[in-house]
Formats: sequence, C-alpha cells, structure tokens
Amino acid sequence: MRKSKRGKFLDFNKEIISGEIGSILGSAFGAYLSFLISKNASLIPAFSVAGSLIGNTSFFLSSKIYHKIKRKEFSIKGLFHDLEYYTPAAAPISIFIGYPALYLITRFFSQNGLSPFYSGAFGAILAFMIFLILINIYRLILFHVFKKRI
Repeated sequence: MRKSKRGKFLDFNKEIISGEIGSILGSAFGAYLSFLISKNASLIPAFSVAGSLIGNTSFFLSSKIYHKIKRKEFSIKGLFHDLEYYTPAAAPISIFIGYPALYLITRFFSQNGLSPFYSGAFGAILAFMIFLILINIYRLILFHVFKKRI
C-alpha cells in the first residue's frame, strides 16, 4: 500500500477512534448527568445514547477536518464527498445495531449496580467494538467492489 493510501487508511481509523473517544465521554457524562438531574435510573440508557451521539459526531468531524487540513485536502465539497460514502453504512450500523446495543448494554450495567458514569462508558466501548468491526468490513467491500477509499 502506498504511503499516501496507508496514511488515509490510518487517518480513517484515527477518525473513528477519535469519534469513539467522544462517544465514550458523551455516553458516560450523559448517563451521569441524567442521574444527577432526575435520579431516575430508567433514563440512564437514553441519555447515554444521546450523549454518545453528540460526542461521537463532534469528535469524529473535528478529527476528519483536522486530517484533511493536515494533508492540504480540505474543502467542504471534499468533506461531503467522504461522508457520502461513509454515511450510508455508518448510519444504519449505528442506528440499527450500535445505539440499540449501547442502550441495552448500559441498561444492563446500570440495573446490575454499576454507576451511571461507568455504565455509559462501558456500554459505549462494547457498542464501539461491534461498530468498528462492521464499518471496516464495509470499507473492505467498498474498496474491493467499487475501488473507493474512505
């Protein structure tokens, strides 16, 4: 793999990992904040998912923009072009697999005595493992079938 292609591959996974760091922080703080505000343990998973979504999106896009600027490739059109190939897989994986898994895992942990903060964080980590495997399978299919790199 050429150096520029390898760099883009590594940047892509760094962007996903950066998004996941945001997801873990958002999920943990969302779960903790919901418990502080409402004291209702049944709201912890929902706030965990909301925090995860906000944290993931902000950290992922920040990282993607940073890498594009660093490679002197940044343009709004280029950013949307990348997201055009990433989103059709990432959105359904997240909506139908990742966030339901996060909700269920967080609920399981919080119902079994783990603090809201750690329930959200561990739930996000486990849901991310599922997402990472599936999105990289998609990347391989996208490259081998359509010769597109994201």
